[in-house]
Amino acid sequence: VEMMWFERINRGKSDRDMNECRSPKACRALLWESQDCFSTMLHEMDDPDFSRKRTYTNTKGEEYSNELSDLLTHVLNHSEHHRAQIVWRMRELDFEPPVTDYIFYIREHK
Repeated sequence: VEMMWFERINRGKSDRDMNECRSPKACRALLWESQDCFSTMLHEMDDPDFSRKRTYTNTKGEEYSNELSDLLTHVLNHSEHHRAQIVWRMRELDFEPPVTDYIFYIREHK
C-alpha cells in the first residue's frame, strides 16, 4: 500500500493490486523499495513542496487533491493502524508481540 501511495503522489494514480499475495521474501523486497522511493523523494524536496497539493485517483477512480504533508501523514498513520492489528492478532494467538511504540525504538537506536 505504501508503494501505491508513492505512485499516487508522484504519478497521480497507481495500478498496484493491494490484495496481491506475496511471499515473505517478496514483501521484504517491496518494503525496501518503498523505503528507498520515499527516502529519495523526501531528500529531493524543499519545504514549500510539502504544502503543494497533489492530485490523485483512488482505487474507485475518484479524484482527490491534498497537500503532500497530509498524504505523508496518512501513509504513516495507516501503517500504524496495521501494526496495531498485527499486535492484537499475535496476542490473540498467545504470542508476545514486540514493542511498536516509536519512543522505544528511539531509545534503543540513538
